[in-house]
Amino acid sequence: PRARGVLTRTKLARLAKRFGFSYSDFDAPPDALLERALAALEASPALAVVRAGRGPIEERFDALAGEAGREDATIGDMTRQAAARVRDEFDRIERAAARRDETRVETVRNQVERLCDALAPWRKPQERVYTVFSFLFEQGWGLIPRLIDELDIESFTLNEVEL
Repeated sequence: PRARGVLTRTKLARLAKRFGFSYSDFDAPPDALLERALAALEASPALAVVRAGRGPIEERFDALAGEAGREDATIGDMTRQAAARVRDEFDRIERAAARRDETRVETVRNQVERLCDALAPWRKPQERVYTVFSFLFEQGWGLIPRLIDELDIESFTLNEVEL
């Protein structure tokens, strides 16, 4: 076992926080990260309307499935299947509304790619791709004592160091 770490910059840390990402999320495919990032941003008015209306409809379907299931198991199953289809359609509508603004989507895609490239290049741990020299050239020799202070070598969890 050895200490593990990831070096990040302030802007990248803020961007990851804005999207609600942690370092472990970067194991996911970039498209999945893009969907999560778009969902985390402020919604368009149409998306807000769809999300507001979705809850009561889903709750009513669930109640209906429970009531119908007590009377007739087959009808209850059919109602649950219909509820699942409705949820899938709501998911599809929400994805369409989130992708509606192509400029916004392209900006978020570029930001997610930048995060992936910096924090988990080629979907590998940063420490396996970048050498410390990349950071030393930018930060100077003062980086070494700072890393010694900030990295917890007794813990085998991932240490995040913001530069």
